[in-house]
Amino acid sequence: MTNKNRRVLKVAGIILCVVLLCVFFCYQVFMIAYSPVKTEIALASKISKTVDTMIYAVREETELNGSYSGYVVPLVENGERVASGDAVIAVFSGEEAAQAYTSYTQLLDEIDYYNRLSASTVSQYSDFDKLTADADQSIYRYVAAVYGGDLQSAGETALDVRSSITARRNASGETVDYSQIISTLTAQSQSLVASAGQYTSVISEQSGYYISTCDGYENMVSYQDVASMGVAEIEKALSLQPREVSVDSVGKLVRYFDWYFVCNIDVSFMSEIQVGDKKLVSLPYSTADDFEAEVYRINDTVDGKTAVVFKVNAMNADLASLRQEYASIQLESYSGYRIPNTAIRTVDGQKGVYILRNNLVSFKKIDIIYTSGEYTLVGNLEGGSGYIRLYDEVITEGTDLYDGKLIR
Repeated sequence: MTNKNRRVLKVAGIILCVVLLCVFFCYQVFMIAYSPVKTEIALASKISKTVDTMIYAVREETELNGSYSGYVVPLVENGERVASGDAVIAVFSGEEAAQAYTSYTQLLDEIDYYNRLSASTVSQYSDFDKLTADADQSIYRYVAAVYGGDLQSAGETALDVRSSITARRNASGETVDYSQIISTLTAQSQSLVASAGQYTSVISEQSGYYISTCDGYENMVSYQDVASMGVAEIEKALSLQPREVSVDSVGKLVRYFDWYFVCNIDVSFMSEIQVGDKKLVSLPYSTADDFEAEVYRINDTVDGKTAVVFKVNAMNADLASLRQEYASIQLESYSGYRIPNTAIRTVDGQKGVYILRNNLVSFKKIDIIYTSGEYTLVGNLEGGSGYIRLYDEVITEGTDLYDGKLIR
């Protein structure tokens, strides 16, 4: 064999070795990455069954009207309870006087805030980690309120941020002379109230909950007749257009704590709605928080729709401003382990899933709680053995599975 042939064979051998090493390396990577089954962890989950519908809110409302010449400043908060004879509105002759009085009321809140801080029991011996966590949570709630456009909640949580950060400063050993701050604010408030001067009071002639604005729907649907409203009457209410609010309007009083909303619900959902039931109501296009409502009346059914009257025992500024709203009413709530429908199998007449634990396949029984879309909530309703557990690695895809199979 010539030297030339030897060199050719040597190069070919080297190339062959490199190719074999590459093939071996790729095979190892493939074996590490490849799994003959796909899995998903069984996690605790909650699914709600809801019905979406338009609602119309009905309250006993009295408009506050009068020919008041000047600038109006509310004396009570939106949604605040007032008694008959209470002053609810101050009317000032000039804009500067009204602004001075508004600033005065804001300073009163500041003084109250610092009085509470000076009486606080937070000290350097307080739980610093907990105070830090409270500060973090209050900041998170404030940011969420701002991004969510909930200005009222943002204002409230801003105060929480201040309080929690100040408490944390006190716990760190930093001292603040609140008496000097309170003294300065008190002097400023006295100057402002003097600048505001005299004003005319608007007196409430009955007790109720004060709301600073009217929407034009006041008393268009009778509060006394709400319990008997049928499908046609509810449809008419939902199509109402607001009348023009008087220029003399300075707000309204909601007389009763209880109020109602009416809606027409598809008859297919009515098996899960009974008089006396308590349902959670969400308003996705409103700033109002979720609230509980009681099924008060179930009236007529027309063309596949049933008239339902709900009673609400709550009142605040957001709830008092509701009228025609898109609502999601929670009918039922289910809790269990959320798994894909593709994971469910039947073995010897028993529904269950295969799980993977230490590369070993095991069959676990399930009780189906609720199925929605591509997922099912499952659990162990009777507390028996051999059932799926939290954090089990459920096999969602795989072939030739059986109890005791080893997956390599």
